[in-house]
Amino acid sequence: MKSLLKILCLIPLFCSLAAMGASPVGLSGYYKNFTVAIVPPGVQDAPSLYSSESPLGLVNNRLRLNLSARLHQRFSFTAAYDLSPRIQDPSLFQGQIFITGLDPFHYRVADLPSRLYPAEQKDVRSFVLLQNLDRAFFTFKTGWADLDIGRQAIAWGSARVINPTDIIAPFSFEELDIEDRIGVDAVRLRVPLGFMAELDGGVVFGQDFSWPESACYLRGKFYFAGTDVSLLLIDFQQNLLVGLDLARSIGGAGVWCEAAGVIADGSQRPHIEQATNYVR
Repeated sequence: MKSLLKILCLIPLFCSLAAMGASPVGLSGYYKNFTVAIVPPGVQDAPSLYSSESPLGLVNNRLRLNLSARLHQRFSFTAAYDLSPRIQDPSLFQGQIFITGLDPFHYRVADLPSRLYPAEQKDVRSFVLLQNLDRAFFTFKTGWADLDIGRQAIAWGSARVINPTDIIAPFSFEELDIEDRIGVDAVRLRVPLGFMAELDGGVVFGQDFSWPESACYLRGKFYFAGTDVSLLLIDFQQNLLVGLDLARSIGGAGVWCEAAGVIADGSQRPHIEQATNYVR
């Protein structure tokens, strides 16, 4: 609860800073609820989540507060904080129904404790109160580029459901709440190059600024022959991704083609027996 009070105490500070410069402040937010019933398949000799014969319940609430403050004509600050009371079957706290292998909070240098109640060292029964400082970044606008520094959303690609190039903080397949992309800690520079053309580059940091856990990227987007073309190069966790994204209209319908090839390097991860290159 102390972490929550610290966050709430920062809000009037940001508002005061903006008011000193006679700059507009925007406060917004929303509340949403997802109530889900899961019927396990009842498979024998399977993990408990799958072998259960009784339905499992999940009630997930999300309260989000967004803050934006223009501190100067070329300088602004954006923040967002989530508070999520969750009530669910105790077995769901022990594992996932769907095996995704995704950690959406991987690219963060440091973070607030995700659990407000109960304490991290205590077992969870059927209720948990979670928090997430999802945005906290400054934007500098110049005559030739925009620079974003801090916790922000970074995503690319046109594909739906399965997105080959969206590897920084992708949504899992079973995710219901996809309104806001999960924030990551990064420095990002975007340079417009003309009509529908842009050069986008940046560094996304892992825990404690560890370079083997971080990523850097360069992305070029341009318009050619009625087609939006994007070329992407990412060095992430000692792996290299080369991506291509094509999107256009054909006969009034939106059509896209997206692909990515990854050259994997397992030398930094001895727990992985073999690193495999792949194409999606």
